[in-house]
Amino acid sequence: VANRQPVLPQDDHRGEMGAALKVQVLEVIRYSESSSLTPSLLVRKKAIEELQKRITQYEALSFTIKDGFAAALYETRPPREVRELARMICKKRSATVVFATRTEPVNLIVASSQDQSVDAGELLEKVLTEFGGKGGGGSTFAQGGVPDLEDPSVLLEFARKQADKDFPVI
Repeated sequence: VANRQPVLPQDDHRGEMGAALKVQVLEVIRYSESSSLTPSLLVRKKAIEELQKRITQYEALSFTIKDGFAAALYETRPPREVRELARMICKKRSATVVFATRTEPVNLIVASSQDQSVDAGELLEKVLTEFGGKGGGGSTFAQGGVPDLEDPSVLLEFARKQADKDFPVI
């Protein structure tokens, strides 16, 4: 293998955001390109999972939050990844997060940081009641599904209005 240098993320000196991207990329590349070592699928899988976790951390730290609220509709991202991102945002930052996935049924995820006045379970219940869905959860994380919904973005709009109405910022 030629002595090539991989393109690495630049250190942006933004605290946790920069730290989240500092992965042992060179070590993973050297290990996988070594002629004397053939990495097992398990080792590769663990390396990929670690990189995905760090990417999620970076995404959580850079996600746009406006007035303590973040919302997004994911067209193709698996609900498991969306749940992890919502949890990570609320762990790293102060926010109420409402995400939806374009699946059947539409998956709705509500998460709220401990310091937020929004109760994720209550907010989810109000949205699901309005749109005929089912689900549940606690004060900091809740999820549910809404069948036969053509435009999932209406869930996000309704959730924002409901949060502003029922959980005003003091």
